Amino acid sequence: MSHELQDTEVKKTFFACLLGIYTDPSALEGRIMTITDLGFFPYVIKGSEGESRLYTGGYLTRAEAEEKQSELMLKGIQGQVVRR
Repeated sequence: MSHELQDTEVKKTFFACLLGIYTDPSALEGRIMTITDLGFFPYVIKGSEGESRLYTGGYLTRAEAEEKQSELMLKGIQGQVVRR
């Protein structure tokens, strides 16, 4: 099955918002639910030590990521812009 999209362009996104690093699965799940309920789309990347890094977004520029981070902060979500 092919999922090729027409008239699209793939771009490498260098920045994201890191929302936390978790070792407790239940704390991670709770945070994911909170962020999702606020209308964001979090994702998790496992670290080399088994920790779970919670992110949202993929942005071409630091400025775009900082704008989203400001929006997150207005909704009470702390985090930081990171280069992926």
